[in-house]
Amino acid sequence: MAGSLSNYGEQLILNLIFRKTQSGAVAPDNLYVGLTKGAIYDSQLSTSQLANEVTDGHYNRQYVTFGAPVVDGEGSSTVATNNRDVAFGPWDLSETEDITHGFICDAAVGDANIIAWMQLDFAKKPNGGDMLVFYEGDMKLLLD
Repeated sequence: MAGSLSNYGEQLILNLIFRKTQSGAVAPDNLYVGLTKGAIYDSQLSTSQLANEVTDGHYNRQYVTFGAPVVDGEGSSTVATNNRDVAFGPWDLSETEDITHGFICDAAVGDANIIAWMQLDFAKKPNGGDMLVFYEGDMKLLLD
């Protein structure tokens, strides 16, 4: 599943690289992946703007790390991918709506800045007891 930087993520990167600042902040120490049952838009800057983050009793945003960026085989994009498996669940109850999107943010709980988001390749509707796993390399953040 390929991802896109949010407006916040684009501003963060440009400020960190070209201005060495992000309104006094620095790059986040940790990154977390969350899931939603509906679209995410570049204009949504924080998780407080998401009305549809998963709320299952066993759901938690998961810590994620990325490997060094590489240029893709065609030389047209630079890609960073998750460098370890990321697992959600097991689900407490069966989902009644499809999980369609994921997001990368800077806090494990509460309101967080959305840095990037992605649409899942296939919508998921886990049953109680199911796990949802993104294997190493499944999350791809592209710059071209």
